[in-house]
Amino acid sequence: LLTGVSYNSARIFIALCLWAAGCSFYGILRRTGSSRIAAFCGSLLLMTTPEIAFWSRDTMSEIPGLAFILAGSYFFLVWLATESTLACVAAFCFAETAFLSRYLTAGVLPAWFLWIFLAGKFRRLRSPVLVIPTILYAVLNTCWVIYTLQFSRYETSYSATPPNTNYASFFSWKIIAFYSTRIPAMIGWFALIAAFIGLYYVIRSSDERLRRFLWLSWLFSNLIFLLIVKIYNEDRYFIYALPSFIGLAAATFAWPSDKLAGSKRYVGLILIGCCLLANVLRFSRFPQGIVGYEAIGQRLARLNDRGNILASTLQQTDLILRYRSDGPRLKRSFIRGDRSLAIRPPHYAAAETTSIAHNAGDVLDIIRRGRIRYVVTFSPNYRKNDTRTEEMILLDETMRSEPAAFQLLGQFPLHLQYGNPGYFGQVWLWKFTGELPAGPSEIPVIVPTADLSIKPGK
Repeated sequence: LLTGVSYNSARIFIALCLWAAGCSFYGILRRTGSSRIAAFCGSLLLMTTPEIAFWSRDTMSEIPGLAFILAGSYFFLVWLATESTLACVAAFCFAETAFLSRYLTAGVLPAWFLWIFLAGKFRRLRSPVLVIPTILYAVLNTCWVIYTLQFSRYETSYSATPPNTNYASFFSWKIIAFYSTRIPAMIGWFALIAAFIGLYYVIRSSDERLRRFLWLSWLFSNLIFLLIVKIYNEDRYFIYALPSFIGLAAATFAWPSDKLAGSKRYVGLILIGCCLLANVLRFSRFPQGIVGYEAIGQRLARLNDRGNILASTLQQTDLILRYRSDGPRLKRSFIRGDRSLAIRPPHYAAAETTSIAHNAGDVLDIIRRGRIRYVVTFSPNYRKNDTRTEEMILLDETMRSEPAAFQLLGQFPLHLQYGNPGYFGQVWLWKFTGELPAGPSEIPVIVPTADLSIKPGK
């Protein structure tokens, strides 16, 4: 609302969320007895944890969800200590915001109720200050999930037909095996070692039960939730369990000071320093992601001829957002090739693709009916590594085989790197030089994940 579609504002927002996550984590550590330096270093360790730092480079909802659920957890601990009504209401407001960012944040809430038992404050379970927000949270989010299921045909294990490849069977050992083997990559070996040392210390310590078992309850609460919803196969689904490992690692500061003497007291500080150094070194090995759509988005935004844009390229959503962020001079619609030349469900759903365009004539017909003036295609630099879909190949070949109808406006390099060495190609910008009928596009907006077709102008 304040900035419009903007890459800069999106990145600033994610950065602020990461900072807020660090501040809330600091508050949680201080509330559970950590020293200032332990809490500060623990917060730095959280913010530089490889999996968290990786998603802080993105504009998806993992980091906002993390910020909100950590803030909610902090205020819940405040409520446990002070019985402040405002703190409890704030905790559930942040939890609700976190849920709307990412539903997997709900895996933290069972730990809240475990904390009540660990703190020995059983009467709080009957408090209206807790009961009413809990009921509201459950009712609102149940209704929200039921409502959104109709728009997520392939997105969840409950509505996917055939089953989504990101889901296993109920309480499957596949889920535990997957996350167990991925934890070292998500937090780093130094942090994992520090977490085990911290776990040993907190279990052997004489602290109250809440301080000893807070992070263990956080971890098991998230793990049980993931087993119930059956989701796995991507590291990011485990991101809300990672604070438990970092919280245990921060406990290494207390362990050396209690058990060791002399220079050995600094073992915890040295270990956390090694964790931070290892995390920072990992940054240089992060994949670059999508590089190249900024230039073509700027070029498209400054073109003056009226007409829509047909795009059939890899990761074309990034191109669409780049274009919108550059403030285009004219109001145009982006028409996706996988929603017009073919109806292609998401890659993770084992559903069939429906081909609509089979030859150059079909492509030209779609261009005229869609009132399309500009076309964006893609070709790989190395043919032996061609991962394009059928409609992408057909559109690119049509542009080259019809020189009388299409004019080449530019060629732009594209680099997709989600791992080494990455995928290199060229994006081509074409202009349709023929006449277009008057009026809006006749091509409906197809939404396969909702089994929905929206007519133009509706």
